[in-house]
Amino acid sequence: MLDEEGDFIFISAGDLDISFGQACRFAASHQIVPVGKKADAVVVSCGGWPLDINFIQAHKALDSAYCAVKSGGAIFLVAECAAGIGNPDFLSWFGFGPSGKMEAELRRNFVINGQTAYATREKTEGARVSLL
Repeated sequence: MLDEEGDFIFISAGDLDISFGQACRFAASHQIVPVGKKADAVVVSCGGWPLDINFIQAHKALDSAYCAVKSGGAIFLVAECAAGIGNPDFLSWFGFGPSGKMEAELRRNFVINGQTAYATREKTEGARVSLL
């Protein structure tokens, strides 16, 4: 894991299961903020470049915000997305319709951009999402 300056703040090696567990515990203690009560509206930023270079990267902030908003609430995602969507294949997945149909297609033909599109669709079905 890196800090804001790009310096390592955590490195783990050795047995895969033990190392993975250590990494998960460290990440949880440094990156999780408990949500006491879900909000009607959430404003979220990616933190700037390169975290918001495109929508596929910006989706990670949307994912976090979704955990803090009430069902049917509003999420305002602030992201520059200077490189646009990130991959043209991403948009084609929305042609499958609602998340259930996207999931069925992903189970037949998994691709990472399809998974990100599916995750985005799920969030827009559960909340009102605006990209600013």
